[in-house]
Amino acid sequence: MIRAIVTAAILAASSLRFALADDSMLVSPRIIEFYNGTYKSLKPPRAMAVSADGRHMGYSYCPEHRCYIVPGASELAMQACVKAGGYGCRVFAVDDDIKVTYRVMGSSDLPSPSVSIQAAKDALLKWTEADVRTCFGAPLDSELIAGLPRYRFKRGDCTTYIMFMDGKVHSVEGYSFGPECRRVVESCRK
Repeated sequence: MIRAIVTAAILAASSLRFALADDSMLVSPRIIEFYNGTYKSLKPPRAMAVSADGRHMGYSYCPEHRCYIVPGASELAMQACVKAGGYGCRVFAVDDDIKVTYRVMGSSDLPSPSVSIQAAKDALLKWTEADVRTCFGAPLDSELIAGLPRYRFKRGDCTTYIMFMDGKVHSVEGYSFGPECRRVVESCRK
Protein backbone atom coordinates (compact mmCIF):
# COMPACT_ATOMS: atom_id res chain seq x y z
CA MET A 1 0.00 0.00 0.00
CA ILE A 2 2.77 2.47 0.95
CA ARG A 3 4.67 1.48 -2.21
CA ALA A 4 1.55 2.28 -4.30
CA ILE A 5 1.16 5.70 -2.64
CA VAL A 6 4.84 6.53 -3.16
CA THR A 7 4.64 5.42 -6.80
CA ALA A 8 1.50 7.52 -7.33
CA ALA A 9 3.20 10.54 -5.75
CA ILE A 10 6.25 10.11 -7.99
CA LEU A 11 4.06 9.79 -11.08
CA ALA A 12 2.02 12.83 -10.09
CA ALA A 13 5.17 14.89 -9.50
CA SER A 14 6.71 13.85 -12.81
CA SER A 15 3.50 14.56 -14.75
CA LEU A 16 3.30 17.98 -13.04
CA ARG A 17 6.87 18.69 -14.12
CA PHE A 18 6.02 17.80 -17.74
CA ALA A 19 2.84 19.87 -17.59
CA LEU A 20 4.86 22.87 -16.42
CA ALA A 21 7.37 22.31 -19.20
CA ASP A 22 4.53 22.40 -21.75
CA ASP A 23 3.34 25.74 -20.34
CA SER A 24 6.82 27.27 -20.33
CA MET A 25 7.31 30.55 -22.09
CA LEU A 26 10.08 30.47 -24.69
CA VAL A 27 12.33 33.49 -24.28
CA SER A 28 15.14 34.61 -26.56
CA PRO A 29 18.68 34.59 -25.15
CA ARG A 30 18.87 38.35 -25.83
CA ILE A 31 15.97 39.00 -23.45
CA ILE A 32 17.47 36.85 -20.68
CA GLU A 33 20.77 38.69 -21.15
CA PHE A 34 18.92 42.01 -20.77
CA TYR A 35 17.10 40.73 -17.65
CA ASN A 36 20.32 39.57 -15.98
CA GLY A 37 22.23 42.73 -16.90
CA THR A 38 20.53 46.05 -17.54
CA TYR A 39 17.14 45.23 -15.98
CA LYS A 40 18.56 44.06 -12.65
CA SER A 41 20.62 47.25 -12.39
CA LEU A 42 17.55 49.50 -12.64
CA LYS A 43 15.92 51.04 -9.57
CA PRO A 44 12.70 49.47 -8.24
CA PRO A 45 9.84 49.46 -8.56
CA ARG A 46 10.43 47.83 -11.93
CA ALA A 47 8.73 45.27 -14.14
CA MET A 48 9.41 43.50 -17.40
CA ALA A 49 6.94 42.01 -19.90
CA VAL A 50 7.71 39.58 -22.74
CA SER A 51 5.66 38.82 -25.85
CA ALA A 52 4.20 35.40 -26.60
CA ASP A 53 6.85 34.77 -29.26
CA GLY A 54 9.58 35.46 -26.68
CA ARG A 55 11.34 37.98 -28.90
CA HIS A 56 9.81 41.33 -27.88
CA MET A 57 9.83 42.94 -24.46
CA GLY A 58 9.09 46.09 -22.58
CA TYR A 59 10.08 47.27 -19.14
CA SER A 60 9.52 50.05 -16.65
CA TYR A 61 11.52 51.27 -13.69
CA CYS A 62 11.84 54.06 -11.20
CA PRO A 63 14.07 56.82 -12.61
CA GLU A 64 14.54 58.40 -9.18
CA HIS A 65 15.36 57.01 -5.79
CA ARG A 66 12.01 56.24 -4.11
CA CYS A 67 9.23 56.91 -6.53
CA TYR A 68 5.64 55.95 -7.04
CA ILE A 69 4.61 54.83 -10.54
CA VAL A 70 1.10 55.45 -11.88
CA PRO A 71 -0.04 53.35 -13.66
CA GLY A 72 1.88 50.53 -12.02
CA ALA A 73 5.22 49.16 -13.19
CA SER A 74 3.62 45.98 -14.56
CA GLU A 75 1.06 47.88 -16.62
CA LEU A 76 3.74 50.21 -18.02
CA ALA A 77 5.93 47.21 -18.92
CA MET A 78 2.98 45.61 -20.75
CA GLN A 79 2.35 48.84 -22.68
CA ALA A 80 6.05 49.07 -23.59
CA CYS A 81 6.04 45.44 -24.78
CA VAL A 82 3.12 46.09 -27.13
CA LYS A 83 4.72 49.31 -28.34
CA ALA A 84 7.89 47.33 -29.16
CA GLY A 85 5.84 45.14 -31.52
CA GLY A 86 4.99 42.34 -29.11
CA TYR A 87 1.69 40.49 -29.05
CA GLY A 88 0.31 38.34 -26.28
CA CYS A 89 2.61 40.13 -23.82
CA ARG A 90 2.78 38.78 -20.27
CA VAL A 91 4.48 40.10 -17.16
CA PHE A 92 7.81 38.27 -16.99
CA ALA A 93 9.22 39.81 -13.81
CA VAL A 94 8.34 42.29 -11.10
CA ASP A 95 11.47 43.60 -9.42
CA ASP A 96 13.67 40.45 -9.14
CA ASP A 97 10.74 38.01 -8.97
CA ILE A 98 10.27 36.09 -12.23
CA LYS A 99 6.51 35.48 -12.58
CA VAL A 100 6.45 32.82 -15.33
CA THR A 101 7.94 29.43 -16.00
CA TYR A 102 10.29 29.90 -18.95
CA ARG A 103 13.07 28.36 -20.94
CA VAL A 104 15.63 30.02 -23.15
CA MET A 105 15.22 29.41 -26.87
CA GLY A 106 17.72 27.22 -28.60
CA SER A 107 18.35 26.74 -32.30
CA SER A 108 15.81 23.89 -32.38
CA ASP A 109 13.08 26.37 -31.34
CA LEU A 110 13.65 28.60 -34.34
CA PRO A 111 11.74 27.75 -37.53
CA SER A 112 13.59 27.42 -40.81
CA PRO A 113 13.66 31.06 -41.96
CA SER A 114 13.36 30.54 -45.71
CA VAL A 115 10.40 28.18 -45.41
CA SER A 116 8.54 30.23 -42.80
CA ILE A 117 9.18 33.56 -44.57
CA GLN A 118 7.73 32.19 -47.82
CA ALA A 119 4.82 30.73 -45.85
CA ALA A 120 4.18 34.17 -44.32
CA LYS A 121 4.20 35.80 -47.76
CA ASP A 122 1.84 33.10 -49.07
CA ALA A 123 -0.47 33.69 -46.10
CA LEU A 124 -0.51 37.45 -46.77
CA LEU A 125 -1.56 36.81 -50.36
CA LYS A 126 -4.80 35.32 -48.99
CA TRP A 127 -5.60 38.37 -46.85
CA THR A 128 -8.04 41.14 -47.61
CA GLU A 129 -7.10 44.81 -47.45
CA ALA A 130 -9.03 45.02 -44.16
CA ASP A 131 -6.95 42.16 -42.73
CA VAL A 132 -3.71 43.98 -43.61
CA ARG A 133 -4.88 47.27 -42.11
CA THR A 134 -6.06 45.50 -38.96
CA CYS A 135 -2.65 43.86 -38.57
CA PHE A 136 -0.33 46.66 -39.72
CA GLY A 137 -2.45 49.77 -39.19
CA ALA A 138 -2.59 52.60 -41.71
CA PRO A 139 0.06 52.64 -44.45
CA LEU A 140 2.94 55.06 -44.04
CA ASP A 141 2.75 56.20 -47.67
CA SER A 142 2.11 54.96 -51.20
CA GLU A 143 3.34 55.29 -54.77
CA LEU A 144 1.94 54.27 -58.14
CA ILE A 145 3.43 51.20 -59.78
CA ALA A 146 1.98 50.19 -63.15
CA GLY A 147 -1.12 52.25 -62.37
CA LEU A 148 -1.78 50.57 -59.00
CA PRO A 149 -0.99 52.10 -55.62
CA ARG A 150 1.71 50.28 -53.70
CA TYR A 151 1.43 50.90 -49.95
CA ARG A 152 4.28 50.85 -47.46
CA PHE A 153 3.30 49.27 -44.13
CA LYS A 154 5.45 49.12 -41.02
CA ARG A 155 4.93 47.34 -37.74
CA GLY A 156 7.80 46.96 -35.31
CA ASP A 157 10.89 46.03 -37.34
CA CYS A 158 8.81 44.78 -40.27
CA THR A 159 8.45 46.97 -43.36
CA THR A 160 6.64 45.60 -46.38
CA TYR A 161 5.09 46.92 -49.59
CA ILE A 162 1.65 45.62 -50.49
CA MET A 163 -0.55 46.16 -53.52
CA PHE A 164 -4.30 45.46 -53.48
CA MET A 165 -6.71 44.53 -56.24
CA ASP A 166 -10.46 44.23 -55.67
CA GLY A 167 -9.99 44.53 -51.89
CA LYS A 168 -7.53 41.62 -51.70
CA VAL A 169 -3.74 41.45 -51.49
CA HIS A 170 -2.32 41.34 -55.01
CA SER A 171 1.41 41.41 -54.24
CA VAL A 172 3.79 41.48 -51.29
CA GLU A 173 7.24 42.98 -51.71
CA GLY A 174 10.09 44.32 -49.67
CA TYR A 175 13.74 43.60 -49.17
CA SER A 176 13.16 43.64 -45.44
CA PHE A 177 10.43 40.98 -45.49
CA GLY A 178 12.31 38.64 -43.20
CA PRO A 179 11.88 36.93 -39.85
CA GLU A 180 10.50 40.09 -38.24
CA CYS A 181 7.66 40.23 -40.83
CA ARG A 182 7.04 36.50 -40.47
CA ARG A 183 6.51 37.02 -36.73
CA VAL A 184 4.07 39.89 -37.36
CA VAL A 185 2.03 37.84 -39.84
CA GLU A 186 1.99 34.82 -37.53
CA SER A 187 0.88 36.90 -34.55
CA CYS A 188 -1.94 38.48 -36.58
CA ARG A 189 -3.14 35.08 -37.85
CA LYS A 190 -3.70 33.80 -34.28
